[in-house]
Amino acid sequence: MEYQSGFIQTQESPLVRLHYIEANHRPDAPLVLMLHGFPETSQTWQDYLPLLSKEGFHPVALDLRGYSQSSHPSGKKQYDIDLLIRDIKQVIDYFHKPTFLVGHDWGGIITLELAEKYPELCKGFVIINAPHAGTMLRNMRSSLKLSLKQSTKFWYALFFQLPLLPEALLRRSNYRALSSVIKRQAVTDKAYSEEDLKEYRNSYEKGLTPALNYYRRNLFRLLFRQRSLIERPGLLIWGEKDITLHREITVGMEDFFKKGLTKRYFKGASHWVHRERMPEVCSEMVSFFRVLTKN
Repeated sequence: MEYQSGFIQTQESPLVRLHYIEANHRPDAPLVLMLHGFPETSQTWQDYLPLLSKEGFHPVALDLRGYSQSSHPSGKKQYDIDLLIRDIKQVIDYFHKPTFLVGHDWGGIITLELAEKYPELCKGFVIINAPHAGTMLRNMRSSLKLSLKQSTKFWYALFFQLPLLPEALLRRSNYRALSSVIKRQAVTDKAYSEEDLKEYRNSYEKGLTPALNYYRRNLFRLLFRQRSLIERPGLLIWGEKDITLHREITVGMEDFFKKGLTKRYFKGASHWVHRERMPEVCSEMVSFFRVLTKN
C-alpha cells in the first residue's frame, strides 16, 4: 500500500522539523499516532499503516527528533523529555482530531509522560515494551533481587552515558552492533527485513549521538521525576522474552492509572513483539481503540 510523507515544524527554539508517514484515510478518521524507539525509525510501523487505515483510523508514524529525516539538533538538552513531549503535543495539535497514541520503547516512555502531563490530548494509548519509570523504581526498591536482575539487563543504558566511546563502537563495521541487537533479540528472522535494517543504518549515518542523548539526558531524570496518576486508559503490550526489560517491572503498573490499565503479555515474543506478532498486536490495539471510540 502506498503512503504519503510530510513534515511538521515545531515552534521550539531552535526550530525542529518532524518527518512522518501516513496512509490514506477518511477526513473524519481518528488519529493513531505511532512513536518508535531506539534504534528504529518510523519504518517500524510501515506495515501497520494499511491495517489501521482499513479499520477506519488515520495512522501516522513519526520520526522522533534526532532520527532519520527529522531534525537532529545538537546538544543533550535538546533531547530533554519535556521537549520530546512538546514535540508530540504539537504534532497532535497539527492534525487537530481525536487521537490515540502508540509507543514502543522510547516512544512508549514519551507516550506515558505525555499522557500524565497532557491527558486532554489523547483518548487512550498503547504502550509496547516500555517501562513506567515510577513503577520500575518502586519495584526495584522493594526487591533487591529484581533490582540486581534489571540493573544487569540495563547495562547498555549506563554505557551510553559515556561520551564518544559508545558512538565509536557502534559505528564499527557499518553499525553491525545495532543491527545485531535487533536480529539477535528477535525470535524470528522474519520480524525485520534487510530493507528495515538498511533504513535504520541510514538514520545512524545522519547522526547517532542524538539517539544516545535520549539516554544521557533523561535516564536518571525519569526515575526520580515527581509522579501523578495518569487519567487516560491504557493498554500495555509486553513481549515476555525481552532481554533488556524484566516483566516484573510492570507489576502494579496499574496503580499509576486512574482509569485502568489493560495488560497483554505475549509469551515467546521479545522486545520487538510489535514486529514479531504484528497481526495480534494490531488486533489488540484496534479492539482497545474501538471500545474507547464508543465511550
